[in-house]
Amino acid sequence: GTETGKSASPRRLCRGQVRRMYLELEEVNGLPVPELMKFPFEPGRFMYREAERMAELMRAKLGLGPMLPATQLRELLEERLAIKTFVLRSSSKLSGACIYHERVGGCVLVIAKTIPHMLYTLAHELGHLLVHRDTPIVDEELWAKTPKEQFANAFAASLLMPRAGVQELFSSIYHSRATFTDVDVIHMSRNYGVSFRAMLYRLQSLRLIAPGMAEKLLGEYGKTETGPTKRAEEAGLGVEKHTFWRPLPERYVFLALRAYRNEDLSIGRLAEMLCDVYGKRRSIEAAQKFVDDYQAVPDG
Repeated sequence: GTETGKSASPRRLCRGQVRRMYLELEEVNGLPVPELMKFPFEPGRFMYREAERMAELMRAKLGLGPMLPATQLRELLEERLAIKTFVLRSSSKLSGACIYHERVGGCVLVIAKTIPHMLYTLAHELGHLLVHRDTPIVDEELWAKTPKEQFANAFAASLLMPRAGVQELFSSIYHSRATFTDVDVIHMSRNYGVSFRAMLYRLQSLRLIAPGMAEKLLGEYGKTETGPTKRAEEAGLGVEKHTFWRPLPERYVFLALRAYRNEDLSIGRLAEMLCDVYGKRRSIEAAQKFVDDYQAVPDG
């Protein structure tokens, strides 16, 4: 992670000043910003223990407990902590970023990639918000060997793949079969909404599999003759269908449309607020179509 001034402009991070518009919508709708818990902790010798403890506290606050998957993390953070997650299509090296302001709350930017990648990036940036919120963070490489990034990764792994839940699922799989294969890792990764590699490294960090076994499983998974998708099909798991995250937070869209319906916003201002996946304002016609589509409730 780096400071925003070193790698990206504030305009890029805020996606055309969407953060300010979110504040405007909260004020128009008369909504307070929930206070985000803060841990005055400097990553160091015991950071992995602290990262897991913090992840457990966050899971409890979000109602996930020690077992449930956090696949709906974006929605939970938005509904319960008013942490705004924006998605941007970009060809840059940027993976994610976060910034915090007491009047706005926490804001996270993730680059549009696969759902598992975006989910992990969101959890990683949440770790920064809880500990490093005094400085805006821009992450080009999530796996940098710095204390801050290692802490954020340890937090993300514990948040998305809780120790108790992973151990129980692993035990149920391992004791029901003579061997543990790459297909079993695929099953576990899909259960928690993470990538194959993330689950593999989590199993290794929890000492459920040996380092040598991790390399063997990774080799089996990456065989060019089959590939990840076909490997899952062969195991009877079916093709995993990803529904991509919308660029704007659902709560933001709801507040904008409610303000428009209450005549607190003009259609022109609404068009500016409902920017597209590239951060550009919509036309008046596109904004009106967005309103019509949002209000339409399909039969069944």
